[in-house]
Amino acid sequence: MNKADERAAFLAALANNEDDAVTRSIFADWLDDHDEPEEADRQRKWPAAKAWLMEFCLSINDDEYAKDENGQEMWSQPPIGKKPDRPHSYKDMIEAGHGAVAREGYYFGNEDGRHAFFDGSGTRQEFFRNWSIVTGVSVPEEVIESPGFSCAC
Repeated sequence: MNKADERAAFLAALANNEDDAVTRSIFADWLDDHDEPEEADRQRKWPAAKAWLMEFCLSINDDEYAKDENGQEMWSQPPIGKKPDRPHSYKDMIEAGHGAVAREGYYFGNEDGRHAFFDGSGTRQEFFRNWSIVTGVSVPEEVIESPGFSCAC
């Protein structure tokens, strides 16, 4: 099997089960053996980065998501005085990151969860560092470090 086919096999296995730590570790070693140390490092950091993102999603939904007396899903404490239509899942936040990058300003719009980053604790920076590891989309460090949001409120 040639290098391209081996890479494709690893990527297919990870696409089938992204949380397969054994395959990811073997792939990282393979990348080192094929002179790709940066990507090997990203693959090794991937499980911790995903774990951070999952925990982040839980934290921004914690104690805010509830059901009313009829069993309908609702927010008990809407962020910034607004009621989103659903809690933020891991998938939602991955897509929010893609949307922020696509706007080339690395900002979050009103509809994609920007309220989750208003705590001033550096969460936005950690989000983009971990999001970049998980998605493989490079976000320049100077962008990660520059705080700010754009809002058309």
